[in-house]
Amino acid sequence: MSDIATSSIEEALDFAFNLIMPVISEAGESDSVKAQEFLRQVSDYVSLRYAGELELAFEWLQNFDSLSSQEFPNYASQFKRQMSWLQNEFK
Repeated sequence: MSDIATSSIEEALDFAFNLIMPVISEAGESDSVKAQEFLRQVSDYVSLRYAGELELAFEWLQNFDSLSSQEFPNYASQFKRQMSWLQNEFK
């Protein structure tokens, strides 16, 4: 059983995004300035993803790899596997 999404690039992007949403939410709770920045970044992702700019959306998600790894190791492993699958699809 796979714990990542592999049926399409779109589904995989959305799944990776969902994996980092708890990271973004928790990181922004303690700092209102950080929360505003994260909200802008989430808006950027949504705009890219639904405008069909899939590779740009993927690149945007890569920016959260370090945040995920440092602060939320439970999500990091699954997120890295999802991002690795996506990277292979874009080759």
